[in-house]
Amino acid sequence: MPYSRAYYEAHREEILQREREWYRKHHIQERGYDKKNRERINAYCRKRYAENKEIRERSAERAKKYYKEHLEARRAYHRRHYAEHKKEYFEKQRQRIKENPLPHRAHALVQYHKIPFGPQCESCGATVNLERHHPDYNKPLDVQTLCSSCNKLFRSRGENANALQNEQHGSRRKV
Repeated sequence: MPYSRAYYEAHREEILQREREWYRKHHIQERGYDKKNRERINAYCRKRYAENKEIRERSAERAKKYYKEHLEARRAYHRRHYAEHKKEYFEKQRQRIKENPLPHRAHALVQYHKIPFGPQCESCGATVNLERHHPDYNKPLDVQTLCSSCNKLFRSRGENANALQNEQHGSRRKV
C-alpha cells in the first residue's frame, strides 16, 4: 500500500509493525514455519545435512575460514574467560583429584620417572599418535604404549577392548 512520504515518516513504526504482522500471519504460518513446527523443520535440516556431502563440506570450509579469520579474537576471548574463571577451574581440578586420586598419582609418577613411550602401539603396531595407558592405577609405573585410537577404545570398553582392537586394526597389525 503506497504511503505519502510525510505520512510514512510520521507513522513509520506503526506501518512497519503492521507489515511484520502481515508477514508473520501470511508467510510464516501458511508455510509451516511457526514455533510449533520448528522441531519438524530442524529434523528435516539435520537429515538433509547428514545426507548431503556437499553441504557438509561447504559447512566445514566456512567453519575453517571463520576460525582462521577470527583466530586472535577467539584466543583473546578464551584468555579472558580463563582469567575470569581461573578459581573455578582450579577448584574443579582439586575436586576431581580428591574424588579419584589414583589416576592423578599414576600420571604424576610416570612424568616424574620419565617413563619413555614404546616404539609402537602394543595393540595394533601403529607408530604415530602414541599415548601411555594405565591398565591398573594401583600399579602406576606399569604402562602400555597405545595409539590414540586404541587408547580411546581401551578406556571406553575396558577389558574387552583386545578382541575389538584386533577387528578394528586387523589390516595394520604386524605379525
